[in-house]
Amino acid sequence: MVGDEVRDVLTRSGILSSLAELRHLEGKDAESEAMHHKAISVAEELVELNEGAEYMPLGWACHSYAKFLFELKRYAEAEKYFLRSLDMDIKWHKKFDVDFQRSTPTASEAEATIREELAKVMRCTDRVPESEKFESEAAEIRRLAEEQERLRKDKAR
Repeated sequence: MVGDEVRDVLTRSGILSSLAELRHLEGKDAESEAMHHKAISVAEELVELNEGAEYMPLGWACHSYAKFLFELKRYAEAEKYFLRSLDMDIKWHKKFDVDFQRSTPTASEAEATIREELAKVMRCTDRVPESEKFESEAAEIRRLAEEQERLRKDKAR
């Protein structure tokens, strides 16, 4: 029942990623991988339809696929998709900050999580210094996110 409207394309990408995760849980990894690829393709279509404005669905689709690849110990491929997911998250938050005229960049919990996952990939591939760098960056982003949330709550009072 999902159509071709822009909002439907967003929904389709998310549904495909969720179905891919379910297929993986069922042990149907070949089906899961095909669905992950389709979710990414649909999300890329959304980026094209919106002239690059819809980075988040592509980031989610890449992140879901990266986690799948990591579980399969396909670390080089997982790293590639974690990095793509990170890029989409950064682009989305930059656009968000510009659109809402934020003077301080938004600290993204998602970015921190992706950096932590990249750190795991680095550890699994014996790149400890790079892993420590990603862990440090993730901790700083989490600290900034907590501070921004505290300031937001204080301001709302």
